[in-house]
Amino acid sequence: MQKNEIKKPVSGTDGTENQTRQGLHFTTVRESSAIEHLQLRTLYTLWRRAGVRQEQELPSRKFVKDRELARHFPNLVVAELLRTDGQYRILAAGQPARRFWARDAGAVAEEMALRGELLLTLMRHLSANRLAVVYAGTAMIGGDPHSFHLLALPLAEDGYEMDAAMIEVAFAPLQR
Repeated sequence: MQKNEIKKPVSGTDGTENQTRQGLHFTTVRESSAIEHLQLRTLYTLWRRAGVRQEQELPSRKFVKDRELARHFPNLVVAELLRTDGQYRILAAGQPARRFWARDAGAVAEEMALRGELLLTLMRHLSANRLAVVYAGTAMIGGDPHSFHLLALPLAEDGYEMDAAMIEVAFAPLQR
């Protein structure tokens, strides 16, 4: 794909809720006002500005190397896309994010498998659509139920072909 060539997103990415084949519901984000959580809205705005500043459709991974991001967004994960089927590897993750995605002692094996499936599905979706998405769910964290909102942002070294994703998760304990 050439730099001036635009890859069209697959159908169903009109800024509304979008169900994947796995039954997950992602909502496409085209402007920050569509994001309820302030922390996630701030990250989305920074991501959009980085793409504009780099004169690219999508920001590159250089955007993530900003140390301020890790300090302000502790649940940030950077995952590299290995193949277009969504296979990935985690390149960087803050300690809270690592516990959520990789080895939360309070989560049962089934819950961890669901989180792995969520990340795989997110990577597939971002690769196909190249648009930011939000997702809301619940999870056991440290043995306690929490609601969470996540924002997944595609990254591209060439500015156009997604090759990594930046994912931030915001948590809130559920009242029992």
